Amino acid sequence: VRLHVGQTNLEFCEPAAARRRPQGRMDALSSLPYAVAVALAHGSVPLTAYTHEGLADPDVLALAERVTWEVDAGRSADGTIEGARVWLRTRDGKRFDHEVRHGAGHPDDPLTDAMLRAKFRDCAVMAGRPVGEDEIERLQAAVAALDSTSVAAFAQASR
Repeated sequence: VRLHVGQTNLEFCEPAAARRRPQGRMDALSSLPYAVAVALAHGSVPLTAYTHEGLADPDVLALAERVTWEVDAGRSADGTIEGARVWLRTRDGKRFDHEVRHGAGHPDDPLTDAMLRAKFRDCAVMAGRPVGEDEIERLQAAVAALDSTSVAAFAQASR
């Protein structure tokens, strides 16, 4: 995997050894090689990848070792909101090259309702206490109706 990064995102790639094997959650949250490896291993970037157990996942760590990068000066022009280009070659020789102007969640590429619901569920998994399916559904419905709900009704629904 090769990432094409500007100066801002270069800071999230180096030093290479520390970014490929983050020692703690905050280190992992600021590591592009680790995030890319998580996405490849899981098909998404679940919050559980940033737990103590997730940081020790041998599949993710092995993939992170295979993530490289190069500076693309043209990406630095956008400051802290850099686009992304990722090049990937599989073991069987297939090559993939993908580029985006803005990441998902940017105002020019907002998250879909399905993505928001999935993100909400991912957050619920990390709650300090178990959150059941009924509670997740109720909370999602309350948030979806927030624009037309009084504060008192929302507080009641979120109990």
